[in-house]
Amino acid sequence: MWSQTAPLFQRKYLQVTIIICNIQFWALVAANGLYMWFPQTINSVMAFIQEHPGEHKKICEIVYDQQETFYKTDGTIECVKKLETSTFYYALIMEILYASSFAVVGFIINRVGKILILFIIILFFTSCGLASVFIVNPVIAAYLYVLFFVVGVSTIVLNAITIDLYPTHLRAMASCISLLVGRVGSIAGANVAGALMGHHCEWNFYICCGGLFICAFLALLLARKNVHGES
Repeated sequence: MWSQTAPLFQRKYLQVTIIICNIQFWALVAANGLYMWFPQTINSVMAFIQEHPGEHKKICEIVYDQQETFYKTDGTIECVKKLETSTFYYALIMEILYASSFAVVGFIINRVGKILILFIIILFFTSCGLASVFIVNPVIAAYLYVLFFVVGVSTIVLNAITIDLYPTHLRAMASCISLLVGRVGSIAGANVAGALMGHHCEWNFYICCGGLFICAFLALLLARKNVHGES
């Protein structure tokens, strides 16, 4: 195990390993970590649309308002036991987008190039997530919010790139290390998002989207490496 792990952090492969782990980390911060709060956020937006038809408000402002309604007069917090039907609709839309994105990526990946696809996926879906914070139309914001989580498709492309960048005897361990870092991102994202959601909802998007934008441009550096990780 050591003979497969140590070379990944030596000079020859260090830059590639750091870039891949960073991209995996931030992609799963969004796709798995922030996703833990997707049902609550979308449910709040759908409840707002039903209770205030025609009104416009930013998605985080809606979350703040819903949080206040959870508190009872005695200081306890009421548990929301009901999910709006439309919440399941948006969840279904996301799954359809994921499935169709996998199909499209699989069809064009060898024609367009893995790194270019990775760059476009991260840049586009991250932009959707950042835009959702500023849109005052809750329906449009909800769709952009759903699109944001499709950035998780980038992990599949990244895994394919990882296979290309390392020699055969290091590929499996390189994939394992990057996925391990990604799982750390999932846990960190879920906990940080939970801490910020109630009073600093926007910062969930600013931090995550900022990290993903940096990763999109870091991915372009991988284009300078050949299949053995050499310049």
